[in-house]
Amino acid sequence: MSVLAQPYAVPSRVIGVYRFLRKARGHRESIESLCKLLAPESLSRRSDRSAGGDDEGGGRDMVREAINECLGAGLLLRGEEDTVELSPDLQLDGSASTQTKGNLPLILADLFFAPENPANHDLGCAISWYLAQDAYDPPSNWPSVEGALQQQIGGERLRITNNARYGNFEDWACFLGFAWTHSVGDKSILTPDPTAQLRLRLPALFAGNRGIRRSFPEVMTLLAKLCPAFEGGLLRAEVERYVPPRAPQELSTTTAHAWLRLRDEGEVELTRESDANHLILPDGDRSVPVSHVTWTPVAQQGAFDAV
Repeated sequence: MSVLAQPYAVPSRVIGVYRFLRKARGHRESIESLCKLLAPESLSRRSDRSAGGDDEGGGRDMVREAINECLGAGLLLRGEEDTVELSPDLQLDGSASTQTKGNLPLILADLFFAPENPANHDLGCAISWYLAQDAYDPPSNWPSVEGALQQQIGGERLRITNNARYGNFEDWACFLGFAWTHSVGDKSILTPDPTAQLRLRLPALFAGNRGIRRSFPEVMTLLAKLCPAFEGGLLRAEVERYVPPRAPQELSTTTAHAWLRLRDEGEVELTRESDANHLILPDGDRSVPVSHVTWTPVAQQGAFDAV
């Protein structure tokens, strides 16, 4: 299936599976033990009734479905005797808390959007579509997202076909750092904003070297390869034919605002040389041409806390 289509594969359960295995001996555990530990019987009955499942084991079934999606995404590998373990390809430096709060959104975005594994490309296309919306007036809840998808995409609407899938889309878009929510009265409002995900990409975009100045068009080309939900990426290309076209060399308002926000936070410097290739960052009623970007030589500020 996918984390978008599987209602039990929410970020909190995936975090729970990852945290436990991160600390487990050999990063390995039996599926049965993992389900029992993450869904004790005292919690299972309450979860079962709210989800309409059986009175026994339903909470564990939710964990089991989340484990299945972790396997499908490549976060976990199946071992002998019905065990699972964290993929040895993961970078497991640092504490489990640091990994969960800092790197897990990056790890999962890489796995979900990997070209060689299309299992979660439906989520990737949905996020790409949302980032292509106007940051000044985006669809911000299920009715408006449903209407925008029907108008722009039609048909299966990128598989966000009901309120439950919209809930999964909202949860994952926010956890991965592509959006955030806030409340207006008693209503929750979703806003497209990839600043958190972009901030996590800065070390790779600048080869880990602060103070490095690079061509901005080249950085955007690399960003599209690292995270294909951004402009120029394979997933973004799948959906951009459905949305209003941008002017040549102009970034989307969501990506532009993310770079400008990082500039305002002191994370990057954006400059323009008149004789250099540049891209345009729309900013309200003005346009900001940028030819070079520098990852500023200061300590990281405002680190993204994913949980």
